[in-house]
Amino acid sequence: EAQSSGGSTTETIVKIARHTKDNDLLEAEASALRKMFGSDGDERYHPYFPRLEDSFMYQDAGKMKRRGNVISRLDGFHTLQQVREAYPEGVNHLDAIWMWRRLLVAMGYAHRMGIIHGAVLPQHVMILPKDHGLALVDWCYSTTASPDNGAEPIKAISSQYRDWYPKEVMEKSSPSYGTDVSLAARTLVYLMGGDPVNLDMPERIPKPIRAFFKGCCQANQD
Repeated sequence: EAQSSGGSTTETIVKIARHTKDNDLLEAEASALRKMFGSDGDERYHPYFPRLEDSFMYQDAGKMKRRGNVISRLDGFHTLQQVREAYPEGVNHLDAIWMWRRLLVAMGYAHRMGIIHGAVLPQHVMILPKDHGLALVDWCYSTTASPDNGAEPIKAISSQYRDWYPKEVMEKSSPSYGTDVSLAARTLVYLMGGDPVNLDMPERIPKPIRAFFKGCCQANQD
C-alpha cells in the first residue's frame, strides 16, 4: 500500500528494473504517467490509466542503482491476453467493438498529450467487463512525439509479439501515433480469434469490420 501525506492509502504494485540498463524504461513510464496526470492533463481520462504514486532509485547490496515505480493497482481488471485465453475461439465482435472504442479514447488522450505508448498489446490492455471499463498499462515502451522533430525510436519490444510490430519499430525509425493504432488493431484481431500477423479473421466477423481492422494496419498512417 502507498500512503499519501493526508493519510489515505492506495493498493499499489512496485516495479523495479532488473538491470541498470533498463532504468530508462522505468523512467519513460514515470514521465508518461506524470504528464497524463499533470496540471495540463484532463482528469476525465484518468480512469483509463494506472496512476504513478512514486518513482525512486533503489540501490541493492551490489551497489547497482535501479529505477523503481510505485503504481496504483487495478483491481478486478483482466488483460486481453487473459480474455483471449478464456475464449479460445475469440470473443464476439460486438464485445470487441466496445473495447476498441474505449481503447481509442485512451490512445487519443495520450496522443493529444504527445505520448506514443509503443506496445498496445494484449497484456497491456486491461478491461473491467461488468462496467465496460478499460485501462492501458505498462508505459515503459513509450516515447514522446514532437511536431517539429518527430518521435524518438521505441527502445524495446515485447519479444513474444515481435511479428506484430510495424516496420518503423523494428527498423528503429521514428514511430507515429499510427504505430499505436496498428498494434491496437492487431490486438483486437487476436481477441476476435483472428491471426494478428496475417490479419486473417473468421468469416463470422462482418466483412466491413474485417476490412476496417486490416486498414488500421496499413503502413504510413500519418
